[in-house]
Parts: sequence; C-alpha cells; structure tokens
Amino acid sequence: MKYIIDSIKTYSDLIAEGYSERYLAKLKRSNAIFPLVRGVYVSLQKWSSWSTQEQNFAYHVAAARRAPQLTFTRESAAFLHGIPLLQMPQKIHAATSKSVRRGARTRVMYHVTTAEVQERAVWIEEFLRTLNPLDTLVDCRSEEHTSELQSRIRIS
Repeated sequence: MKYIIDSIKTYSDLIAEGYSERYLAKLKRSNAIFPLVRGVYVSLQKWSSWSTQEQNFAYHVAAARRAPQLTFTRESAAFLHGIPLLQMPQKIHAATSKSVRRGARTRVMYHVTTAEVQERAVWIEEFLRTLNPLDTLVDCRSEEHTSELQSRIRIS
C-alpha cells in the first residue's frame, strides 16, 4: 500500500514541495484536497478512487503522520496486522498511559494501555507502531471490549 502512503501529505510536506499557503487554502476551499485528520491531506481524486479498506488504511497512516508517537490498539491494530474483521474500524484506536477525554467528533479513540504492553509494540511499514499480534488479540478480548468486538471479529 505504498501508493497510499506516498499520497498522504502533511501541511508541512506540501509547503516543502513548493505549494504556497494561499494556494493550499484555495485547494481546501475547493475540496480538491481531502482532510484525513487535522493537517494531513490527500487529493480528493485519489481518495475517491480507493476502496473502503484503502481509505481506512489511509486514515491510520494520516493519524501516524500527525502523531508519530501513536501506538495503534484494538481493531486498528488488528486491521493493520491483517487479522480478519467483520467490519472496518469506525475509529482509530490508540494507546495512552493515562485516561484521555476527547470530543465526540475526533477520529482517534484512546485506550489506557500499560507501558509494558506498549514497549512490546512492533512497527509496520516503518512508521505505523502497533501492539504486537498477540497483545492485539488479548487487547481485543479484554472484558470491557468483548461485547463490542464479538460482533466485529471473525475467529477462524
């Protein structure tokens, strides 16, 4: 999915490529670029040509580009590891060491995850940090998450 990774640009990337702030503002107003997360964009033409799975991957890449320290958890980690899910994650699930309150409109949902589990995280595509596959499965089966996930994960 390198073509997706290469298509996703931060605002800083676009400025470094020679786009002026004025021109980027024009592209945003005309909907020529699609905002994945705050400050991270993709061409609307490319976005429209991608499948739901590719778009979901793009959201995860964008979140990692915006916050490189993110560690993906739960359905997000399962999705990135290629673990079969019955449906795509509706939110981006990420680890945090303490409770975080976020507004309802944010795309990232944070889950308290121990430092020990986060230390065992692995890298996918060199910049997508996710819980390792075993910790991902354990995380997906945690008691507080079991009922929600039972309808989403397909166990073969």
